[in-house]
Amino acid sequence: MGGTFLPEVAKDQEWDQHTTLNYLVRKAGFNGKWESIKDTLKVTRYQSIKIFMTYQEYMDLKNSKMNL
Repeated sequence: MGGTFLPEVAKDQEWDQHTTLNYLVRKAGFNGKWESIKDTLKVTRYQSIKIFMTYQEYMDLKNSKMNL
């Protein structure tokens, strides 16, 4: 079983650690509370960054890379 959220999901949803773990084990297919399997959980933390650009900026970047 496994479940993954992008790092910003918990923050964007305003979940605390307890809530995040409950949703992760549910996403992985476990229907109980994470506390009942906490000694067997393997947790990996990820880091990400969000980059925002307009559609026009994206197209300009895409076209400039195609011309290389």
